[in-house]
Amino acid sequence: MPGFYEAVQPPTIADQKLINTLADQADDDSARKGLGVVRWIDGIEGRDAIVRNLYHPTLNVDGIWSGYTGEGVKTVLPHKATAKMDARLPPGLEPDEAYRMIRARLDSEGFKDLVIRPMSGYPAANTSVDAPLVQAAIGVLNKYGATPRVAPWLGGSAPFYQFTRTLGLPFVFGGLGHGAGAHAPDEYMLISPKPGVKAAGLADIEKSYVDLLFAFSALPERGAVD
Repeated sequence: MPGFYEAVQPPTIADQKLINTLADQADDDSARKGLGVVRWIDGIEGRDAIVRNLYHPTLNVDGIWSGYTGEGVKTVLPHKATAKMDARLPPGLEPDEAYRMIRARLDSEGFKDLVIRPMSGYPAANTSVDAPLVQAAIGVLNKYGATPRVAPWLGGSAPFYQFTRTLGLPFVFGGLGHGAGAHAPDEYMLISPKPGVKAAGLADIEKSYVDLLFAFSALPERGAVD
C-alpha cells in the first residue's frame, strides 16, 4: 500500500528508551508459545518484533462471502462479492488518509468499480510517560508490588483519542489484577484470588484507584486536568 508506512510517526527518543526496556524484558519463546505460533512474521525477534508490533499499521481481511453456499450444487457464477476489513492506524496515519490510500491503490490496479463503505474510524492516541498522571499510576503499581510494563502505546485499538485529542486530557491504560481470554466466551478476571496467588483481587483493584487519585492530587503540577 503506497504511503501506508511512510505516514506513521517514528519512535521519539523517549519512545526508544521505553522500547529498549521492553526489549530487555522480552521473552519471544514464551510469547510465541502463548499464542500458539512457531515464529514471528519474517522471522524477526526481540526489539525488532516489538517495533513491528507497535509502529506498523495493519490491513486485515476479517471475512469474505460470495456466491451460493446453501445445500446441493449450483453452477451459476456469483456476480457480487463482499469483504469486511479493518486497519490498525499508529500515530501519524489518520483514518481519512488511510481510506484515501486504499481507494487510490484499488483504482491504480483497475478496481474502480469496487465500492468501499467506511463504517467507523478513529486516530491513535498516546500520553507521554513523563505526564503527571502516568507517573502517579506507575508509583501506585510499584506500591502494590506490580512493576508495570510501560510501552509507548498498545497494539490494540480503542477510541482513546476522545480523551487525548478531543478533551486535551492525559490518558493511562493499565491496572492491577489478572484476567485472560479477552473478547472470548471464556474471558475472566480474578475476584478473590486464593491464598498465595500474587495477583490482586477486586478489593485491591478498587483501592488502587483511590491511591491513584490521592497520588495524582498530591503532585505539584497536573496540567489540563485541574
